[in-house]
Amino acid sequence: MKRWSKAIPYTILTAFAAALLVIACKSAAQVQEYRAVERHAQLYAMSTLSGSLAGLSDTLQKGCYAASPELMTAVSLEIWDHSAAAIAAIAALPLSDISLEQTETFIAQAGDYAAYLARRAAADLPIESSEVAALADLAERAEDLSLELLALESDLYTGTAAFETDRRGHLATAVQRFSDLESGFSDRSFPDYDGAKSSHLLTRASLLTENEAEISEETARERAATALGVSAAELSAAGESDGMIPAYPFRDASGAYAAVSRRGGHILSMHRRDSGREGMVTVGTALDTAKSYLEKIGYAGLQQIYYHKENGTVLFRFVSREENHIRCYPDLITVGVSLSDGSVVSLDAADYVMNHHARTLPEPAVGQTAAARTISPSLDYRYAGLVVIHSPGMQELLCHEFLCRTEEGQRLLLYVNAETGGQCHIAMLHEDENGVFMT
Repeated sequence: MKRWSKAIPYTILTAFAAALLVIACKSAAQVQEYRAVERHAQLYAMSTLSGSLAGLSDTLQKGCYAASPELMTAVSLEIWDHSAAAIAAIAALPLSDISLEQTETFIAQAGDYAAYLARRAAADLPIESSEVAALADLAERAEDLSLELLALESDLYTGTAAFETDRRGHLATAVQRFSDLESGFSDRSFPDYDGAKSSHLLTRASLLTENEAEISEETARERAATALGVSAAELSAAGESDGMIPAYPFRDASGAYAAVSRRGGHILSMHRRDSGREGMVTVGTALDTAKSYLEKIGYAGLQQIYYHKENGTVLFRFVSREENHIRCYPDLITVGVSLSDGSVVSLDAADYVMNHHARTLPEPAVGQTAAARTISPSLDYRYAGLVVIHSPGMQELLCHEFLCRTEEGQRLLLYVNAETGGQCHIAMLHEDENGVFMT
């Protein structure tokens, strides 16, 4: 019995060791399986990326020779597809240790430029020689990038490159190759165009303040105090703001904030805490408060277009209006009024300060009747007037605005270019018990 009882601990230890060995083997196998799956995903993403860029280069070259609007539109859509696939493939790769801003901008810009050319083709506008040259340049750069990535893809398959760091913690060889590619884009420029990815949008300046004098910080403090309804002594400077609209930001002890443009002294933004609870304040009363507030801080001649309630606050959107009643949607100001106590709790006037200026609008080349002929027969509509909207590249377009309704009751706004007669924008109106918002 003694020998048997002594053997029991050894048996248990042996079994325990065997179990640990099995667990270790399973864990090692799972790690290997995970690494295999990860490697497969990386190779798939690289293959998609290099293939998309090869297709992008090929299709950009086709665009250089597309002579009809129909073919240019089809080619442009294909370019956009390749661009989107390449961006998605980059996102799937383990490249978080480096910035690929220039590379991604180039790829996105190729797709966006194609969309711009598709819009021109749809409007029967000719493709200029400079635009063909830009396509050729994009095609050449896409081909160079594709060949570089094809070589990297080959090295990943053979194991001479990897996305994992080495034992010394050095940057992975594949990641370093991407970093080297990124540096090659830093000195490459591209012509400006009417698109959302055009480089000129990064250097836009405020139209309202471009000819106005710079004010002192103390003057700005007084104006911020007026916007917040406190004394200037209660405000302290909250750092510096040197963005597209340089500003003086201020904050008080409660956390209330206001920013004033350095040029012209316009209130750019304001925010203070709200309880977030709805009270007895009506939307009509809140609207009167918002209008009075805008006049108090120097914004006059605005028209309220729609509102929406969020978390005990009602947000009103206002736009400027020309003397001939043309609404200018780029000149947008949003005012938030608390429904608990009726006080103004927020203001965003950055779009207004960025875009408002003295305008000389042309007479419409296309009239209301001709514009209405472009509307789908499945829509009921009524004419809402002439308005100014932005193109994708922030150029101002004079348009006819139509308020339309689908057979299912969905309301939307349709815009027809008053110069070309082509439809240029649709905004969906979403309405519920809290108001209206557009998408």
